Amino acid sequence: MLLPPLNRVLLLDDSFFPLLLPLLSLGFAALVRLLFVDFIGDVAIYTNLNQRSANFATRAQILEECSHALTSLYLDLRGELHDSGEDFTIVIAAHSLGTVIAYDTLNDLFNRARISAPPVGNGDAPPNFPVASMEICSHLGGLLTFGSPLNKTYYFFRDQSAAEELVRAQLIDGLHSFRLATPARNLATPVAPVHVPKTLEVLAKRLPWINFWASSDIVSGKLFFYESIEQYHRPYVVPFPLSHLRYWRDQKMYRIFARDLLCASPVQPPSDPCPCSEADKVVPAERRRGLLTPAYIYLE
Repeated sequence: MLLPPLNRVLLLDDSFFPLLLPLLSLGFAALVRLLFVDFIGDVAIYTNLNQRSANFATRAQILEECSHALTSLYLDLRGELHDSGEDFTIVIAAHSLGTVIAYDTLNDLFNRARISAPPVGNGDAPPNFPVASMEICSHLGGLLTFGSPLNKTYYFFRDQSAAEELVRAQLIDGLHSFRLATPARNLATPVAPVHVPKTLEVLAKRLPWINFWASSDIVSGKLFFYESIEQYHRPYVVPFPLSHLRYWRDQKMYRIFARDLLCASPVQPPSDPCPCSEADKVVPAERRRGLLTPAYIYLE
């Protein structure tokens, strides 16, 4: 017989260990490859900002397609609901590396709203570009991230500038500035901050952002490099990598997601360009009862 008797398998006697150890070794090797080769390799490829690298074209294409998807969704919803006058919101939910892509897509959107330019990428813009990006921003209902490595990609993979590279540092801060905490740069020469219109600044700061993370999920973490985020720690007891997938079965996460994002009103641009007060941020009760039509973009 190729397999030992059932009673010997259950007892795991000495004669069975030579069969078991190769299987355990293969499983451990597959886990190491999944984490340290496939996942980290994907992150390194996507976050490569060197324009001379072949991977930069891949990142630019991903960003371009995400920007197109977001704009197309907005145009479709605006066309479908135009006659009825019904309002709508767009909610973005992202997991794992998808949270980095979602962040970059939103960052690109707000940059386009600031400079009124088409999205980044190598391909030609579709006929409906450029759409008024401020309109899309005003219909964003929120961002949900879970299992996010945004802290790690910012710390390990983002482009770093030397202290004397003042112009380059300023450009990087401007291009990757969406909800990013103020960088602690010790600049010998003062540099004028990137100009952001007040209306757009208010929109960016009022966009709800919820992040779920778990200590047992080594990919995720509390996003302390970013500001104005509602963060929830989940006490998952399963080991990694199962903990990285546990969010999909977390009913509490879904309840918070539905309560705080799906039933909230869109982030309308204020008529007054000055930042809004706390009272202005309160969502009317009648608008939290599902009168709006939410649409979703999911990034894995």
